[in-house]
Amino acid sequence: MIWNTRSIIQPTKFLNAEDEFFFFELIAPWWEDAKTNPEIIFLNTFVALKNVPSDLQQTKRSQIITGIEAGHKEIVKMHRMLLFSPLIYLAIIYKKRGHLVL
Repeated sequence: MIWNTRSIIQPTKFLNAEDEFFFFELIAPWWEDAKTNPEIIFLNTFVALKNVPSDLQQTKRSQIITGIEAGHKEIVKMHRMLLFSPLIYLAIIYKKRGHLVL
């Protein structure tokens, strides 16, 4: 919330076109890559994993993969919310990806 001397101004819940760009061009592709190629996206994490004792490596690797899958699942859930109106309107008028919704 933005506070001023006269009243409290509620920020709008209506996303603008820049948010659509940010989601479709940056966030979603990054999480897709993270899910399919975690060793490349989280290179330093998997390099550090080699320094973990061998009896814990598999456990820690599965924890990392589980965290990546949970993050991807949240992004998929957010994507579903983008398909409700009035957000569907923004998706339709979005020049790069809007036509895919139709």
